[in-house]
Amino acid sequence: MKHIQTVATIIIIFIMNLNGVAQEQIPIKSVISSLPKGSEKASESNMKNMGLTDPRYSVIRSDSKVGELYKIGNTLVKINAVSGKVGETHLEDTKNSSDGTSIRSRPAFYKSEIKYINDYKIWIMQAEYDRTDIGSILTLAVNKTNNKVVSVAISYYK
Repeated sequence: MKHIQTVATIIIIFIMNLNGVAQEQIPIKSVISSLPKGSEKASESNMKNMGLTDPRYSVIRSDSKVGELYKIGNTLVKINAVSGKVGETHLEDTKNSSDGTSIRSRPAFYKSEIKYINDYKIWIMQAEYDRTDIGSILTLAVNKTNNKVVSVAISYYK
């Protein structure tokens, strides 16, 4: 998918620039310059008008006020980062939980894997359902000291 490389780049740049203290929301400004041309900050009305926030199929929720939301064409991208210690198996645990949920929800397409990109461990999940036009990608990355987490969620039309 064309968005995977953009997501990976955003996460890596963001992890390298993370600042903050325990359990504090981290500013997203350091990653904004890495978004593709034509990206614009999305409003709540953009979200609702685009129809990409159906809670059954989308990884972006219209009721969430956490993170920064951007519109890139007909795609929504939500970036969030926090600091606070997580376990060494946080990504593996998240992957296993997501994999278990996908068995019950039966997506038409599901892929979940942990990759190493520029020495950073990143979990990437993509799901698409026959019952909707919406596809989703969710990524989580944890820095090397396990005290900062970055998530990038993408909802797109298939």
